[in-house]
Amino acid sequence: MARPKHHVFVCTHSRPAESGKTCCSGRGAETLFEKLREMVRSQFPQKEVRVTKSGCLGYCKSGCNMVVYPAGTWYSNVKEEDLEEIFQHHLMENREIQRLKRDEHLL
Repeated sequence: MARPKHHVFVCTHSRPAESGKTCCSGRGAETLFEKLREMVRSQFPQKEVRVTKSGCLGYCKSGCNMVVYPAGTWYSNVKEEDLEEIFQHHLMENREIQRLKRDEHLL
């Protein structure tokens, strides 16, 4: 398989409810992952773009979080209604979405 043009990692980390802490999974990350993956599969059948679940990306209070490589662009506070914009502008046109972009990130 050829190297993908973009590789998107979507945090789907979950914590027990009794922990009292927020997490991406608790904010709908699984749904975001599934929807973005379906969008990508329909447009990129040769796997030029990949979407993969990730563990914790380290900024749970601003979830849902994702990172797009090879640029290493981090997006925070991503909601379902943002997926079309991420898909069209970043994955299709290679333009970052400034309003979702997180310059400071934790690893």
